[in-house]
Amino acid sequence: MGYRLESSGNIENPEKPQNPEKNASAEGTSSEKEVDDILDAFQKKTEASGQEPENKSCMALPEGRGEGVYAMETTEQKEYPTLESMEDKKYYDDAASKYIDARKVAKKCDLKQYTEHGFAHVSKVIERSSEAADVIKEVSGKECDMKNLSAAALYHDTGMDGADMHGPDENGKGDDIRKNHAVSSAVHVLQNRPQLEEEGCDADTVAALCTLHSKSCSGVYDLSSDDKIQSAFEKIQDNVDQYNETHPDQKISFDPSSIDVEKLKYTAAALRFGDAEGHDASETTTQSGDHYEIDFSTQDIPEDTEWNEDTYMKAVKQEVQNGSLTLVEGDQSETIDDSKDPKGITRMYQFGEGNLANMHCVSQDADGKRKVNMVIDVKDDTFKPQCTIGCIHQRKAELETAENLDGMDCAMTVNLYGAYDQKTKELYEDYARKQITPIKIQYVGGTYDEKQTWTKKGE
Repeated sequence: MGYRLESSGNIENPEKPQNPEKNASAEGTSSEKEVDDILDAFQKKTEASGQEPENKSCMALPEGRGEGVYAMETTEQKEYPTLESMEDKKYYDDAASKYIDARKVAKKCDLKQYTEHGFAHVSKVIERSSEAADVIKEVSGKECDMKNLSAAALYHDTGMDGADMHGPDENGKGDDIRKNHAVSSAVHVLQNRPQLEEEGCDADTVAALCTLHSKSCSGVYDLSSDDKIQSAFEKIQDNVDQYNETHPDQKISFDPSSIDVEKLKYTAAALRFGDAEGHDASETTTQSGDHYEIDFSTQDIPEDTEWNEDTYMKAVKQEVQNGSLTLVEGDQSETIDDSKDPKGITRMYQFGEGNLANMHCVSQDADGKRKVNMVIDVKDDTFKPQCTIGCIHQRKAELETAENLDGMDCAMTVNLYGAYDQKTKELYEDYARKQITPIKIQYVGGTYDEKQTWTKKGE
């Protein structure tokens, strides 16, 4: 299954040679010591959680469960790349240092409220995207570019540091960083072309994958579109030109002529699926390296059991009023309320993703077709259902970007654990009925705990 993490940190490699050029840290850049310190904390948190750093596509299905597909179910075990296994890659330290830089940037602006896009997230994306690539191959018969996929999974959010081109505005807003972060990650890849190519990667392909991992940043909402892919290439080139203009002594280049575009499309789908599965209940760390405290004790029974795509954020905004979210920064804390989160989006993601216990892609027969099935286990059906559905909806949108690719059919299974409430179940089912992508809502009940065990209802 990979790591169940509580905060960011590292898998320590004491034998890794030190680079003396990195020992001194300038403002806004990270030293190797800073990387090692945070990554060491990461390993200690992993070990303290009691989770073994093993690669399983899912956990074993407990006895007594009804038939169905569960994110904790294992049909076979496969070895996938992990953050730990990538430590010895020559490009690893470069990518790791960018995530430290991104933390420093976030502390200076409103990105500090964002969900963590660093080591904890990346560790999941590395594994889940490789798993998704296997499923895509089984469903469509199309091979993904596994070596470049792993490198892109490692680099895909490094651009949250702004890549020395984008930064907070005068009001402390990080929107420019966020909306350009995917192509900024591509710039980082191209800056480190030599080390990537020494490891057998194609830097141009890795840069393209980093850009394509984000629908909004790349502008590619349909991965089958050659025109949109070409536009994404042009966006990368525009950013390369911008970077070279301001860094005349450190020029980089982008050459898409070597990219296998058809393979790129399926590989980008795997990265998108893995990225979508990379934020869950195991992590409350923020982009600045601080953390959230979430009150999960409330029950949120919906008055209206109809789901409407045009108005669901209004329902979310109402639902988050009955909840407590606190941002803890060292010995300081602040409540995230309407003054800090006027649209309710931050609270939706923290409450909703905090209720997503586990996510995986599996290959499954449905409606006479083999499909990529994204399976999501929901910890508590009665906790913030509007927020939880909002986060499920975002993941469903990632599946939709790949559905026009040849041989790609997608579906979703949502397993509801918890005390059970009929109105909440009706809300989930109404949401599923209104989607083009087939979604199965499956009530499981019982307690889903952090050790991935299952307790039958009433025990």
